[in-house]
Amino acid sequence: MRLLLILFTFSLIFACSGQKQTLQLNKPLAPEPDGKYDSEFPIQPTAPHLNRFARSIKLISTMTFYKAYQFRFEDYITESDLKKPGIQKLSTTEYIYQRPASGTATLLSQNDRELIFLTCNHIVNHPDTIITYYSKKENSREKSPFVHSMSVKIKETMNIVGIQHASQPVLLAFEEKTDLAIIGVKLSRIPPAPLPVLNVPFGKAAQLEWGTFIYFLSYPLGKLMLSHSLVSQPNRDSAHNFLFNSSLTRGISGGIVLALRDGVPNFEIVGIVSALGAQTQYFLKPDLNRVSWMFDTYQPYTGDIYIDQQVGNNSGVIFAVSAENIVNFLKKNKRRIEEQGFEFPTKFIRVVR
Repeated sequence: MRLLLILFTFSLIFACSGQKQTLQLNKPLAPEPDGKYDSEFPIQPTAPHLNRFARSIKLISTMTFYKAYQFRFEDYITESDLKKPGIQKLSTTEYIYQRPASGTATLLSQNDRELIFLTCNHIVNHPDTIITYYSKKENSREKSPFVHSMSVKIKETMNIVGIQHASQPVLLAFEEKTDLAIIGVKLSRIPPAPLPVLNVPFGKAAQLEWGTFIYFLSYPLGKLMLSHSLVSQPNRDSAHNFLFNSSLTRGISGGIVLALRDGVPNFEIVGIVSALGAQTQYFLKPDLNRVSWMFDTYQPYTGDIYIDQQVGNNSGVIFAVSAENIVNFLKKNKRRIEEQGFEFPTKFIRVVR
């Protein structure tokens, strides 16, 4: 028995003590060019290109001020009544409030002191009048014809961060259907060096496939972020819009979406982030003008209470507008852009054949 144990132990030691084996890993080979968008992670370095693209992406913010008028249900004010002179005198409450918005803008062209940016319409274009209605019944979502409040826009400001010697940005063109907008900025002096225009051709979103690998640059929560994802539901409609997944939240609207065709450096613009599949939650908040930041949470609050809302990206679903939509929108608004004193960025709009 002892002899067998010694022999077994010797055999194990001998079997495990051979010469060291060196495993050589071959470098991955780039896939053969096929003229299609890539669905695999790029094996060539992308950092120099993405770093250059990031300098063309800017944070855009707006602040819209409204004056609101509230009416009593018993006065039976309808929408047509709001056009009558002096209707504001029937309101029971008047107040001013503001609605901030922020997102992402991409520098498309520079012509000496003129800059043109691409962004989303819902970031920069807000309604002149907002009307809310009483419900037909208590605890009912069905609205009655009687107006609860009317808000009238009294002021609107816009700012593109990081552009020096810039005038107030101007909304040159917009389209609600595609949620696209063009912003113009004039500089007080010609910069000593050209600004970083996004010198990337527009691709064909119609040629995207399930699983196409994409990059996108945007400003969630006011911070420039680079992320990547895979295309879902390509050609989800006749305009070639598509979906992808991301955990990023508010502020990504207007972010540019890039894809690679046959590897680095063949980047193409395939779309722009338009919206995210979000859920809105309503909550009560105190009058922040009367409550200091050191408010004692252990004491009862006796001031005014307001309803506010918070939008969160709980689904991860991101909606993108196709490159074809962007190019068509730009071409349709060529005259409108030029009529406002800006040169149409023809030389910067390159479309892949």
